[in-house]
Amino acid sequence: MRILLLLSFVFLCNHQSTGQGAKLEPGFSKAEYSELLKISTRQGDSLYNKELPAPEKFTRAYRSAVMGLDNRWELWTSPDSIEAISIRGTTLNLES
Repeated sequence: MRILLLLSFVFLCNHQSTGQGAKLEPGFSKAEYSELLKISTRQGDSLYNKELPAPEKFTRAYRSAVMGLDNRWELWTSPDSIEAISIRGTTLNLES
């Protein structure tokens, strides 16, 4: 079951990434980087600060369960078909 879910996810990501509607800027963009920083603040672990601004263009589509060494990931989507993955790798837990 997990393999089927993983293959479906990879296929959907590959299918979405080839679309012509995505509007990413070539090179470094302060606006894109700012949105990614806002996404990373929404992991909701012990370092979460509600006063930090929320992403303006992205909404969280999926949050994984905690796995492995206390890791978790999230899938964020925007109305113009851009997707971002946020990975929480290190936490305050010693096993992390």
